[in-house]
Amino acid sequence: MVESQVRTPPANVTRNYVNFKTGNVFLATELARREPAIISVALNPGAASTNLFRHTPMTKYLAWPLLHSARLAALTELYAGLSGDITSEKNGCYVVPWGRIADSGGGLRKDLVDATKLVEDGGTGQAAKLWDWCTEMTKEFQ
Repeated sequence: MVESQVRTPPANVTRNYVNFKTGNVFLATELARREPAIISVALNPGAASTNLFRHTPMTKYLAWPLLHSARLAALTELYAGLSGDITSEKNGCYVVPWGRIADSGGGLRKDLVDATKLVEDGGTGQAAKLWDWCTEMTKEFQ
């Protein structure tokens, strides 16, 4: 976790997006670890043609042959929220397009998988650090 990028988001839109998606994975897996009675998953809805590219029109122009419909991307979100496959045994999993559970970190780089594990479990503990930082930043509102 690069704390300076959490406190002051980078001006680069792509870097901001990557930070947001990484934080999503970190917080979902950390919630699953800390509150096992609450099923929490992170997901990748897939590359969809949405207004996500509104600030980077050239990227959309170059990527359009690879983009899918927003309807197809919604299938991943519906699967993550409603599928009977998402059980307490799968708590903290990563759901990938178009509604599949990635096996043992599949779909995530090894350094991100390691970041979701505590140091005592062979990881780097970055997800726990982000959770603690978020808790500290929001404690006056709790």
